[in-house]
Amino acid sequence: MTNVRAAAAKSIAQVIGEGRSLSDIAGQANYLGDQKPFWQALTYGALRQYWQSEMLLRKLCTRPIHRDDVLLKAVLMVGLYQMRDEQTASHAAIHETVEAAHELNLKKGAGLVNAVLRRFQREGEAIMKKLGGHPQWQASCPDWLGNAIRQAWGKEARFVFAAQQAQAPMTIRVDLSRVSRDDYLAMLDDNGIGAQASDIAESAITLDHPVPVTALPNFEQGWASVQDAAAQRCAAALQVDGKRTLDACAAPGGKTLHLLESGASEVLALDIDDQRLERVQQNLDRCQRTAELVAAPAEKLNIWWDNKPFDRILLDAPCSGTGVIRRHPDITVLRREEDIEQLVATQAKLLQQLWQTLAPGGMMLYATCSILPAENSEQVGKFIAEHPDAKLVPLDFAMPVEFGYQQLPSIDGPDGFYYALIQKSS
Repeated sequence: MTNVRAAAAKSIAQVIGEGRSLSDIAGQANYLGDQKPFWQALTYGALRQYWQSEMLLRKLCTRPIHRDDVLLKAVLMVGLYQMRDEQTASHAAIHETVEAAHELNLKKGAGLVNAVLRRFQREGEAIMKKLGGHPQWQASCPDWLGNAIRQAWGKEARFVFAAQQAQAPMTIRVDLSRVSRDDYLAMLDDNGIGAQASDIAESAITLDHPVPVTALPNFEQGWASVQDAAAQRCAAALQVDGKRTLDACAAPGGKTLHLLESGASEVLALDIDDQRLERVQQNLDRCQRTAELVAAPAEKLNIWWDNKPFDRILLDAPCSGTGVIRRHPDITVLRREEDIEQLVATQAKLLQQLWQTLAPGGMMLYATCSILPAENSEQVGKFIAEHPDAKLVPLDFAMPVEFGYQQLPSIDGPDGFYYALIQKSS
């Protein structure tokens, strides 16, 4: 049997040492079989606590861990996460983490792991109490990002930080063209799956506890899909019924499906990555839906656009992902402050180019899973100022900001998400 703690440590080392995406690593972890959920809990949980664990290790280790000892640091982070988890007995966490160090052939590392974790067992509570007032401990993210969130959201920042460090709920989208939400809730209950209707979107249901997708009633028939409630607002906001619609930056296809479920007459799903479009096709096939899939850079209109305007455009733009850190905790390790400027430039180019493909009177929803104003309100404000034919359309959800609407992440609630519905004058 695979030592799951060792596997989790290897994955964390790939993130912090090699800069690999956790999403890519997770896609390769299927070899763990029914142990994968435990691997996921360890890997994602330890990375959510990465910055706090860095601070703890500086207090717990008599000598700094060498920067090349990435795997050793990753093992220690797995152990610290387990020991901070109230569901795990400390002695068991120490024993199993030391065994993981042996399996990984960390030579003298197993002794260090044992010593550090036993010291944490004795002194951890007092150390964490002293660290608790430190801004980086509270934010559990790099200083530049913590400061940016505080500057943007003031007193709300502490709730954002708390949500980022919590496990995200599992939320599903019901295909309302096939079944009502109430009926699907009854089906979940019949299958022993506790769930609640979300007040964020009419199609959203939040499960009491995550389950394998295969446990969802009629999942393979397309009656339900996994999607955060905040993202489920996009299709309703765009009012796509009977409209020719472009889903730009479409992969992995959750919103493409929702546009079709919401009555779009035809959908062109565009993405720069042809391999990610394969995932879109798989989702379409599962749900017996049809869309035109095109692999091309969205901003290069000469490659893919046939000069036929779209009635509706969903631009779920590439962004920092700062609204979904709890789902992608590697963001706090991999993202750099200088990345934001490049992302803002990419977003502006996409807005500028795709606006040309929108029919007069049509609407574009600019959306991101970011909570940084530079990518959101400031981006849209600049676009509106430069385009006299563009005006913002009011929405009746999320928090209004200067330009558009912002959903902040919340514990047991939706992810962080930004929306701006922009109409082109006739």
